[in-house]
Amino acid sequence: MRAVVGAGEGVFPVGAQTRRYYARPDVAHVVLRDAPPVEWGLLWRADGATARVLAFGRAAHDLVRDRA
Repeated sequence: MRAVVGAGEGVFPVGAQTRRYYARPDVAHVVLRDAPPVEWGLLWRADGATARVLAFGRAAHDLVRDRA
């Protein structure tokens, strides 16, 4: 998506951290101050729910829960 935006072919809403981790000189980030906060979640293919993936999901959930 960033390549499309950088080529002047579109716009795409992203979370604030995108500016820090995926900065590009050809893409401008405009803060939408009146927009609701972005909520994140994990997802994976239904047939890819391995023990390792599920353990990661549980660990991520526990980390977020413990910070709330």
